[in-house]
Amino acid sequence: MVYEGEIVISIIISLTMISTGFTIAILSDKIKPGPLFGFRISYATVSRKVWVRTNRIAGIAIGVVGAISLPFGIIWGLGVQSVVMTILLIAAIAIVTELSKRFAEVEMLSEPAELVKPSEKALEIKPLSLSQKLLILSLLLLSLLSSAWSSLKLLNEGLPTLSALMLALWSAPAYLGYLSLRRPEAYSLPWIKPGDDKLLALSAPICLSLTSMGISLTITRFELLGLYTTLASIASLTIIAILILIRSSLRRSKGS
Repeated sequence: MVYEGEIVISIIISLTMISTGFTIAILSDKIKPGPLFGFRISYATVSRKVWVRTNRIAGIAIGVVGAISLPFGIIWGLGVQSVVMTILLIAAIAIVTELSKRFAEVEMLSEPAELVKPSEKALEIKPLSLSQKLLILSLLLLSLLSSAWSSLKLLNEGLPTLSALMLALWSAPAYLGYLSLRRPEAYSLPWIKPGDDKLLALSAPICLSLTSMGISLTITRFELLGLYTTLASIASLTIIAILILIRSSLRRSKGS
């Protein structure tokens, strides 16, 4: 049974996603690439044209995800809606990322050879070391196992919605891990200091994997350990992101 309050929350969440997505799509040709608004991936910053195309598609995708997830929330409740929305949103982000990469590559090929190509900076490949890749893979595997373990436990307790949600949460570190291992240049944003993109590529999937493991531990038998792990990993990623933004702001100030 779905309660009226739950339906209202589901509608609000979906309408927020729909309005946010289509706002991004509509304003894509009016905003400049920056760290605060839009689909901020390195491929999109190659040129104004690629930025507009990427954000227009991303905005529409977000709006469509919000619209598709709405009936699930109304009929089956907020939990099912959350699962559907998470999976669809990760899939949409992955598709937009690959499309943006193609847009950027086409833009590079279309630029005259004698001109300086800003896209070369944005698409510069900064691969992680083998040990760093193995660390990411190990934590991704551990977070998957812990998510599956907690998911089975919730399923045995008669909570299928929460069980599915635990597996859906793993999609976020999995996608960032994919970027770090296969598309590290996606982190090479023009407004962050060179070298910090590699730090972000390493820390993002690691911290989110630990967050996923922490949540899994919290809802099973290791509540305190899980809670501390979750809070520590979220705090670490937040601090790293803030430090990167501060370092980038200081660099721009010195440059100006």
